[in-house]
Amino acid sequence: MKDCVFKLGCISGGSHLTSCVNCSFFLATHQLRIHKTYDTTFCIISASSPIIEDCSGLKFKQLEDGVSDDNLIAAKIDKTKNKWNTVLDFKWHKKEKSPNFEIIS
Repeated sequence: MKDCVFKLGCISGGSHLTSCVNCSFFLATHQLRIHKTYDTTFCIISASSPIIEDCSGLKFKQLEDGVSDDNLIAAKIDKTKNKWNTVLDFKWHKKEKSPNFEIIS
């Protein structure tokens, strides 16, 4: 996918995205795995740490609007335990922060 905006709402399971370029995603999910994706922004609520692999230029922001508490409850997502900003880069094994993503507010 290229140059797309996705407003996905709540996903009661895991989400896997591959091969996205210059996109924006808005979603709440239990798990988010991202592969081969570049220059893309994620506004998310995630029950587990987002995982990236073979990616660069990613931006992560907390999803604050657009998802109702009722939808979060139905998907069994607790927004008070949101791990949106604890991104794990599976291709970066150094103590220094990965250059492949940034956390924005």
